[in-house]
Amino acid sequence: ATGTGTGRCEGYSAAGGNTVYNLCSIYQFKVSNTASIAQTIYASLTANTNTFTNLKYCIFEGEAGTSDTEKVACRNMPTAGNTDSNIFSELIPATTGTHTYTLVMYINETEGDQTTADSGKAFTGTISITSADGSNYMTGALTAKA
Repeated sequence: ATGTGTGRCEGYSAAGGNTVYNLCSIYQFKVSNTASIAQTIYASLTANTNTFTNLKYCIFEGEAGTSDTEKVACRNMPTAGNTDSNIFSELIPATTGTHTYTLVMYINETEGDQTTADSGKAFTGTISITSADGSNYMTGALTAKA
């Protein structure tokens, strides 16, 4: 994955002569602040199951396909049972509506045979959003199979 623009779900295979393919899953989530005071939110990503070897993720600000603003740079997905804590935080002003984020998960191209490492594998995880004082909490389930 390139991590930017419309190509964020595209990769190139040396074996396929630089043929473009799509090996990604896109999840959009929204966070709202309807309170009369600003709230700082913190996001975390937990891998409940991760049997992939080369699974990565990035988070973009905005709706899928409409924003190149990278909120979380592309990185390795946590291993099973582990959490990437506080992957981003953001101050959301009072009563300003909804902020939209897009999580992109993809299998990183290694230019070698990845059948054993990434075929027939599974991922389940949770994205969690909390407020600074912990009084507000939201989770979303993530699932991917190859």
